[in-house]
Amino acid sequence: MNKDGGCAFPAADPETGTWLQPGMSLRDYFAAKAMQGLCSKENTQEDFKNFDLNTIVSQIAFDSYAMADAMLKQREAQS
Repeated sequence: MNKDGGCAFPAADPETGTWLQPGMSLRDYFAAKAMQGLCSKENTQEDFKNFDLNTIVSQIAFDSYAMADAMLKQREAQS
C-alpha cells in the first residue's frame, strides 16, 4: 500500500479509463477530517490562550496528520 494511503478521490476518463486527476491522498483526506474535529472543540480557545496564531495552527496541523497516520497504520494492520 502507498505510504499516503493512495488516492482518495481519483477521477478517470469514462471512455479511456485514463486518470484525469489523481485526487487528494487518503492521508490528506483523513487529516482534513481530523482537523475539522480539532478545530470544532469547544475549549480550543482556552487550550491555546497563551500561544500565538502560528503556534496554534502548526499544532493543529501536526495533530491532524498524526491522527491521519495512525488511521492509515490501523487500516493497514486490519488488511
